[in-house]
Amino acid sequence: MPSENELLDGYYYSDQDSDLSRGIANYFKIIFTTNLDDDYFSNSKIPNYDISNYTVELILTDDNCAIELSSNEPPGHLLLIEGISYTLLSNYPGIPEISNIEFNLDNSSGGFIRYTLSDEIMVVTNISSPEPEPEPEPEPEPEPEPEPEPEPEPEPEPEPEPEPEPEPEPEPEPEPETDYKINNVEGYVIIEHNPEPEITGRGKFYAQVSDPSNNGGYKGIINNVKNFVITNEALDLILTSKIISDMSLDTYIDGLNKNIEVGMSVNVYLVYLNSGIDRRAAGNKIIFDNEIIGVGVRSSDTLYFTNSRFSSTDYPLESVGGIAKRSFEPQNPGDSFNSKWIKRSSSHDWYRVDSHGDIPDNVFEVGCDNGNKGDFFRIITLNHH
Repeated sequence: MPSENELLDGYYYSDQDSDLSRGIANYFKIIFTTNLDDDYFSNSKIPNYDISNYTVELILTDDNCAIELSSNEPPGHLLLIEGISYTLLSNYPGIPEISNIEFNLDNSSGGFIRYTLSDEIMVVTNISSPEPEPEPEPEPEPEPEPEPEPEPEPEPEPEPEPEPEPEPEPEPEPEPETDYKINNVEGYVIIEHNPEPEITGRGKFYAQVSDPSNNGGYKGIINNVKNFVITNEALDLILTSKIISDMSLDTYIDGLNKNIEVGMSVNVYLVYLNSGIDRRAAGNKIIFDNEIIGVGVRSSDTLYFTNSRFSSTDYPLESVGGIAKRSFEPQNPGDSFNSKWIKRSSSHDWYRVDSHGDIPDNVFEVGCDNGNKGDFFRIITLNHH
């Protein structure tokens, strides 16, 4: 890494970590022309290294076409320090050529500007490395001794007449598919009613924070695209006073002001963005078959409740680290509803409840920018009988 005074005029390193030297912060990625091998990468990557009180790791992207530096802390910290030389991959046999490099520099106002090779502020030289030598071919095995001539086999006895085959049993009727009462989804939204955690053994609805008791939940990434996810937690649930208490339904601050009572038949869903990406643009919608009567927006509104389809271990406890980051980050957050929360915005998280067709308040639209923490909502819809 060159020092800052060796950079082209008008370009600066980040110095957001005041007790450290300057350097590249938040984002650094190298993209190759072909896929990298998992084993070669693991054997040749730079060991994890510490900067101040956090750890930086070189990781291989899901599509095996790129490597990037990642910190175990929220974005914004240094990944590479000026004046220090880094060998990210060492002795990788037959490494592919580099097609692009992406990284952040400081924008002189406390933020970042992302640069790539097309910005012509860096030079990349690809140097071919030798392919691994092929393993020597094994020595040919000696030819086997010729086997003796077999004795003639006796004439076979006549086979008995085959018994008639029994009539095949009829195949069982397929079970009807469950109707989760979702009409449609639009934008960056996927339906997944049986999610699996990103890290085996963790809860399905854990967020992505440093505490192992709230890290490694389902991310909703399909073909490298990061999506909002909707998961049904309960169908045709009859509300009891305990369920209302578990879900804090009588204290929701969603601005809907709907009446929720013991004995109602409802459906319960989690809607969540659990991978790091900005999805604040409009158009991420879920259209339900029923009226929405509640939206849980606080961290405590999206935890385990009695009669959920899922185990209590699939949800984080309210006492674990980073639980406050589980909720969305609207303009003017607080303990009571604010009308700014339901205004579409590119600078703050937001949500809206609208109507589609003949059903009132059956559309949930949402926009969030998730920095690898997790933005969770709980939606309650009413079954009309």
